[in-house]
Amino acid sequence: MEDFDPKTKIGNFFQTKVLKYELFILALIILVICLSALKIPHAGLLLSLTLMSTACIYFFSAFSMPEGSEFTAIDNFLHKLISLGSSIAIIGILFMMQKWPMGDTMITIGLLTLGMCLVVLVYQKIKTPEIEKFNTLDLLRTLILLLISGGLLYLANK
Repeated sequence: MEDFDPKTKIGNFFQTKVLKYELFILALIILVICLSALKIPHAGLLLSLTLMSTACIYFFSAFSMPEGSEFTAIDNFLHKLISLGSSIAIIGILFMMQKWPMGDTMITIGLLTLGMCLVVLVYQKIKTPEIEKFNTLDLLRTLILLLISGGLLYLANK
């Protein structure tokens, strides 16, 4: 076993232990956004806690080292970019939902980052379909966050 630095150990913990519940976390985010839109009491607090926790999870998972010998430096960079873009998009969603300043800027940065990563992911899947470099959850996370962020940005500018 290789001896990793502390931030890599934390990133590997979040990548292996916490992110196996990623679909549950994304469903919880959608539920809390719906509760907040319905003006349920204390939904704003629940929204803040859920989205900030999820943003921290994605931020720390960016420091994990991917397993497998087929990963290149570009693949590692793309993994970090997806995780950091997800974190920025979720913070932007929080700022937009709470009507705090700079929410549209953060959502735009997150959308551009995740959109670029989605194009690269799809290109890599088409180019080398036999290699399973990234799991389907990265692709699903990117798509869901793109839809939520794009929808909120569209509704805010409507």
